Amino acid sequence: MTALVKRNTVRIDIKKNRLYCKCIGNVAKEDIDGYFTEIRFAVADLKPGFSLILDLTEVSYGHISALSTLTKIMQYLIAHGVNHIVRIVDDKQLINLQFQNFAVSRQGYEATHVKSLAAAEAFLDKESKRSYIRIKLRNKPVAYSLPNEKASGQLFDISLGGCAITTARPLPAEGESIRVRFSLQGKKAEEFWFEFDGRIVRHIDGGFTVTFEPLPSADRQKLLECMAQETAIATD
Repeated sequence: MTALVKRNTVRIDIKKNRLYCKCIGNVAKEDIDGYFTEIRFAVADLKPGFSLILDLTEVSYGHISALSTLTKIMQYLIAHGVNHIVRIVDDKQLINLQFQNFAVSRQGYEATHVKSLAAAEAFLDKESKRSYIRIKLRNKPVAYSLPNEKASGQLFDISLGGCAITTARPLPAEGESIRVRFSLQGKKAEEFWFEFDGRIVRHIDGGFTVTFEPLPSADRQKLLECMAQETAIATD
């Protein structure tokens, strides 16, 4: 009798607009390269705003050789409009510690961690109203203009719907109009400048959040591409 060989799997739920990925064993480059191809085919059948559930419960560890492809997958998902990313993983698993170490030196999204598929589904059912994934940034200057002041700070995170800014300046009032100007890296290390109008939503520790006015489709696409590219930048 031939033994059943477990393998990485990809499936989608079109009605829920969700991508389901499961990895098995040790994650090596030769395995993940083919997996990336399957993910691209699956994403083609989903709409922007889709969510990803990544099951890592049967993963032992990831080879360092797979990091380049994992980064490409992350960039691809962001550029194609992924909304939420939920990992099914135990806190004590080696692969979880590896992801944490990887995140320390990279800009990128923060995934939600749960311990079962049921918990992942429940989280997404509850959080489905959030429209855009947020990318945390490091050392990204931002200039902003208020009705009676011009100031500067640091971009803390960015999405298609808004951003968070930290600043040493006095915080503007909630509800106040604002224009922000910042740059992000695009492909081939090009720098792209963005200037968006918005409104102050709320104060955070050392800063404030901004919601953007609806962005033109060209700006949305370019911002997504740059957000994806930023995740490839090492910050250590």
